[in-house]
Order: sequence, then C-alpha cells, then structure tokens
Amino acid sequence: MDENYKKILVSKRFRSSSRGNKGILQESESDRARVLYSAAFRRLQRKTQVFPLEENAAIRSRLTHSLEVAHVGRFLATSFIKKVINTSDNRSAKKLGIDGEVSLAIPNIVETACLLHDIGNPPFGHFGESAIANWFKGYWSRCDKGIKSEVKSLELEKDLAAFDGNPQGFRIITKLSGVDDHGMNLLLPQIASTVKYPINPGGIDKSVPLEKKAGLYYTEAGLWDRICDDLGMNKGQRFPLAYMMEAADDISYCLSDIEDGIEKGFFSHKDFVREVLLGVKGNKKAKSLVIDARDSASRSKSFVEENVSFRAKLVNYLVNEVSSVYIKKHAEIFSGELPGLIEACPVAGALLDAIKKAVFKLLYGRRSSVELELTGLAAINGILRNYEALLDLEFKDFEKIVRGRRCERHLDAEVKMFSLLAKKHVAAYERSRDLEGERLARVRLVVDFVAGMTDVFALRTYQIFSGIRV
Repeated sequence: MDENYKKILVSKRFRSSSRGNKGILQESESDRARVLYSAAFRRLQRKTQVFPLEENAAIRSRLTHSLEVAHVGRFLATSFIKKVINTSDNRSAKKLGIDGEVSLAIPNIVETACLLHDIGNPPFGHFGESAIANWFKGYWSRCDKGIKSEVKSLELEKDLAAFDGNPQGFRIITKLSGVDDHGMNLLLPQIASTVKYPINPGGIDKSVPLEKKAGLYYTEAGLWDRICDDLGMNKGQRFPLAYMMEAADDISYCLSDIEDGIEKGFFSHKDFVREVLLGVKGNKKAKSLVIDARDSASRSKSFVEENVSFRAKLVNYLVNEVSSVYIKKHAEIFSGELPGLIEACPVAGALLDAIKKAVFKLLYGRRSSVELELTGLAAINGILRNYEALLDLEFKDFEKIVRGRRCERHLDAEVKMFSLLAKKHVAAYERSRDLEGERLARVRLVVDFVAGMTDVFALRTYQIFSGIRV
C-alpha cells in the first residue's frame, strides 16, 4: 500500500449515496452524523462500561466512554497532522497526500471510528460477551443431530462460539443498522478504520497471536475482502487509521475507570497514584511522568480536581508520544506490520500497563459489581434459553410464524416470543438465510436481538419471561 492518504481515503460506499459524491471531507462529516443519529449508538447510553445498571449519571456508560475515546482519537489525529505539516521538510505533507481537505477528513474519520469502537458490545459488557459465547457452546451441545446437520459450515459455528463485541460491531455497521444489507452504508475507509483485528474465528491460523480477538465474523469476511480490494490492502492487513482508534481506546479506558472508582468512593486519588508508581518503578521515565503529573495536580487542586488534572496531564503526554511514533513508524503502519502504536512506545506502554494493573487491583472484583454481573449473566442466559424454543422449531412451523400465518395453539408462546424480536433483525434473517443456512441464520436472529439490548431492557425482558414482572 502506497503511503498516500489520497489513495486510501476514497469517497466510496457499498451503495452509492442518493445525494452523490461530495468529496472526502463532506462525506466524512456525513458518516459522523450517520453514527451520532443512529439508534445503535444511542443505546450505548444504557450499556455497561464498568458498573452494571448504574444509576449515578456521573459514572460512565458505553456512550460517555465512546465520546471520550473519540475526543482522544481526534486529539491524536490532529497532533499527527500538525506535526507532518510543521515538519522542517515541507514536502512530507505533500508526499503523504495530506492537503487541506484530507488534513480535515483524517481527524473526522478517526473520531467516528472511535465513536463506533464499542457499538457491538452486548448488555453487561465483557461479561455479556462471555455469557452469549458460553450459551451458544451449551446450546450446540444440547441440540439434536438433525439441527447440527443443517449447519454445514464449521466456520459459522465458530462465529458464535467466539462471540465478541468487535465483530458484532462490524456486523451492525455493515448489515444491521439500516434498511438493507449495507447497514449504515459508511465510507469504505471509515469502515476499515473500525477494525482492530482483521481476522475471523474460522480464519485464525498459527501466525495470529492467541490473545488477539477476532475482528470479523466469517459471515462478514466477504465484505472485508471487498474493502481490502478497493483500498489496495492485503486481507489480513489493518487499515492505517485503525491504529489511532485502538491507541485512543487504550489511552482512555483505564484512566476513565479509575475516575469512576473514585466517584463511587472505592478508593482515593492518592491510592491510585501510589499503585501506579509501584507499577512503573522499573521505568525511570514513566515514573518521572507520574510524579510530575501528581505534583502538578496537587498544585492545581484548589480549582481543578486532582484526578482530573492528573488524567489530563498523562493524556497530553501519551497523545504527543503516540503521534510521534505514528510518524516514525509510518511505513510499518501502511504495510500493516506494526503490532500496535502503544507497543511501539516503551514509556507509554509501561505507563498504561501500570495503570491497568492499578485498575485491576483497586476496582475489579468489588462485591457490588460482581452481584450485578451475576444478575446480568442470569438475565442473558434466561432470555437465550427461552428463545431456544424458537430455534428448535421445524422450519415449516417457524416459517408460519415469520409470515404471520395462523399457527396451531401449541405454538402460542413461540408466536408471542417472536413478536418481541426487532423487525430489522427479522429482515436481516430473511435476507441472509439462503447464504448462511436457515438454522444458523435463525440463531443469529436471536443473538443479534439479545446483543443489541441495553442492560435495563435485558433485565426487564428476563423478569417478564420469569413471570416476576408485568
């Protein structure tokens, strides 16, 4: 791939826009609006970041977390642009294809990718991901051989056994969040910027590190192939701007989690700083940064909260460091060979690693959170187990329900359960069943519905199914 942004930031969508092509800057603004005004994005306001079913509005949800990541992503992208334009070699920007319009479009695309980075997360966060994956593994072991024989593709089976918010997000963006099979119909480079790991559960080989999650389902792998062909990338190559999106998420989430823990009174700012200093004691530069940020926050505590000042100081350093490494490693980024921006920054990596360890020690595993997470597990499992009644139906009976035809009285419960499913998910099922196989498309229908729920809606649905709420 040539190191030229004009060549990769093409104003192309899977379906041409009815208003025509307006150029990369205006098209990137359109994509941002498509995301901000989407129902899938709005639902993030009632999905867990760290604390499930949180009533304190000051505690972050997936929505507020995504907005903060978007700010850091835009900050990082503009820092990169500024450094390229102000370099002593004034030919650098021209060589990279960064003119006035592209220099404004890049921050837009990175910001929008950050807004989208968690859009596929199910209710109750990562606990919800595990719940769906484990349910499917259990269902697969329970269902009869006749059902299994209908699903001929092992890769499709792996998709749901490895359920994750990243590939689910790609599915929402490209298929579910819209009126047709194009989803939001975003620009191809915009879609590519959201994919951290361009691999799928059925395509993982020994060259892929085991700790890397799948970024695509097998069923959407063909869309990724088309994007790669149009953008001139290899199939397993990450898009350059996706590196910034990932780094922005890494920079944001640990510091945000700590602020939430302080807000809830679990520990103090001093407790957090002490743990971070213990974590960076082997790295003099990182330790010096933490001490400087701590002292600066202490001096300004009369007019700014210490933890807010501390976070701002570290974010400014991390963005400056990462944007410099993005320029330094530009060739490796465009070839897709760089593992990640944070990994290429020894000091930034040490600092974030220490913060993650502090978060794990001080925040995770609190009894109140564990109890709510277990409630979430029960809710998701309960809903999915109830919907197994629909999954186990013979096709002729399920087709009657889909078509709204008169059904035998023994199917009354299944008819009512089907009526709760989102119409857009039913439409996606009907469009995809010939390609994926009817039975697994039916499983997808249920999983798409449950994964799209908010925490509150999932709990309410479970209570209704359990007969403890009206």
